[in-house]
Amino acid sequence: MAKKRESVLPAILEGKQEIQEIQVPPGTELLEDACFLEFSPGDLHEGEDGKRPYLKGRLGWVERPTANRSVYPRKIMAREIERIRKGMAEREVYGELDHPGDGKTKLARASHFVLEGNLCDDGEITGVIEFIPGTLNGDQALAIARAGGKLGA
Repeated sequence: MAKKRESVLPAILEGKQEIQEIQVPPGTELLEDACFLEFSPGDLHEGEDGKRPYLKGRLGWVERPTANRSVYPRKIMAREIERIRKGMAEREVYGELDHPGDGKTKLARASHFVLEGNLCDDGEITGVIEFIPGTLNGDQALAIARAGGKLGA
């Protein structure tokens, strides 16, 4: 049985654990990190007008620790969002049901497309993900969302 990973976020917020800031050299691609997509039941759209099911919600944040104590500076995240914006519009940015251990998204594990990503003034990254039905991970991610569960991003 796999050992359950405890969140370090409460310890960080209480000042009991140090935050690790990510330093990314220019020209280096940003690795993925773990956070939970936050949405309310009204944010799940069940494929109105012939569209696939999708969610609108918070995909992440900047200047705030993630579950594994990483903090992404606004400047770097803004650069990365812009770098993949065209790919998002062309349905070339995929996400996985689980956070990839190696930081790289694999098509064989894809559960959704990331169609939009926006960095808000308050540091939230909001966006739209569209589930890929007919795939094992896409169907599981959609079932979790329908049941009100949290999805990792």
